[in-house]
Amino acid sequence: MSTYAPNLEEVVSQALKLTPEDQAQLVTRIVNAMSRGLTVTPTHESVSEHWGQALNQLLDTLDTSDWEALEMDDPVEWVRQQILR
Repeated sequence: MSTYAPNLEEVVSQALKLTPEDQAQLVTRIVNAMSRGLTVTPTHESVSEHWGQALNQLLDTLDTSDWEALEMDDPVEWVRQQILR
C-alpha cells in the first residue's frame, strides 16, 4: 500500500480554498498539535513580572497621538471606511 504525502505547496493551496471559518479552525488545530510538543521555559524576567504589566508598559511607550487626532465617533465605522479605501 503506497502512502501519499502532499508537499507544503499543495497543502497551502488547499487550505486557501477553505472558508475563513474553516481556515481558522485549521490554524487552531495545527497550533494545538504543535504546542503539545513544545516546552516553554519561563525566563527570569517573566517570572518576576506579570505579562499584563509588561503589556501595559509596552502600550505606554506607543505614540498614540495620531489616534487621538482622528475625529471618529464610531470606531467600527472607521474600520469599515478604511477597508473600503
